[in-house]
Amino acid sequence: MVEEVHESYTSGPIVSDNFFAINSRTEVTFKGIGRTSLNEISLYEVKEGKIVREQFFCTPMTPRA
Repeated sequence: MVEEVHESYTSGPIVSDNFFAINSRTEVTFKGIGRTSLNEISLYEVKEGKIVREQFFCTPMTPRA
């Protein structure tokens, strides 16, 4: 359960041909875990104006000291 969101950031899209990617970063405090960073790159493929595939790459949650 999230106790507090300290920061949340989403980049603008990076576009190449029929793909685009965004970077997301969030700093949160989880009850019983503590404060941690969540980082993710989302990659999308577009055909005929619709998203046809999405992939997500993220770092594991690591509690901060």
